[in-house]
Amino acid sequence: MMDYYLFPLDYNFYPSYIFLRTFFDHIFLTIRYLIHDPKTGQTAAVDTPCAAAYQRELERRGWTLTHIFNTHKHHDHVGGNQELKSEGVKIFGPASDGNIPGMDVPLKGGDKVSFAGSDAEIIGQYIPIPARIVII
Repeated sequence: MMDYYLFPLDYNFYPSYIFLRTFFDHIFLTIRYLIHDPKTGQTAAVDTPCAAAYQRELERRGWTLTHIFNTHKHHDHVGGNQELKSEGVKIFGPASDGNIPGMDVPLKGGDKVSFAGSDAEIIGQYIPIPARIVII
């Protein structure tokens, strides 16, 4: 699919790039995301419907998964969590949705998440799915 290089807003503070890899999930027919920081070695998956697609891409890139960010509990967003969860992988998701498989860190609006040497703020979003989070 596509590779993107994302630069943090405060480039002087953190002079590195973050690598965003999009790939196609042939089971759910959607585009999926891996975010990798070469400086810290951290890699995050955003929603995980199918573990096989992520495992294949991680292996191809030589990356090790460290974070899973789930936006909400629908199966097409959390179906691969348990299979992808291994030692060192933390699963983050909305606190109001306690049914996310393997969730380690429940999040709500105003919380902060550290990834790739930066903190991201959690914004609660209530439409169209009540238990959904947005990470910025």
